[in-house]
Amino acid sequence: MSESRDSRSAAAVPVARATVLPRLYWMLLGPALIVVTAALITKHTSWSLGWRDIVFWGAIGSLIAVRHLDAKRFGGASADGTPVTRHDLRRHAVIVAAAGLLLWVLAHSVDI
Repeated sequence: MSESRDSRSAAAVPVARATVLPRLYWMLLGPALIVVTAALITKHTSWSLGWRDIVFWGAIGSLIAVRHLDAKRFGGASADGTPVTRHDLRRHAVIVAAAGLLLWVLAHSVDI
C-alpha cells in the first residue's frame, strides 16, 4: 500500500508558482501580445514604422527569451513531458522568429 502512495505522490509533484509565470507568458500572454500588436500595426499606414513595431519585436524577443529561461531555470518540459533540449529551444526560436516576420510583413501589407 505504501508503495502505491509513493508512486502517486511522485507523479503529482506540485508545480511551483514561480514556474507558472514564465510558462503562462510564453504559452499564452506573449502570443496574445504579438497578435494584438500586429492588429494595431494593420490600423496604420503601410510600412510606417513606429512604437508598435518596437513593441511587436520586443514581444517576439521576450517570448524566445522567456522560453529559454523556463527551460534553463525552471526545468521546462516539452508537450509530452520530456525535458527540453537545446535543439527544441533552437527550433522554437526559429519558428517564433519566422512566424513573427511573416506576421509583421502581413500586418504592414494590409490596410484596414
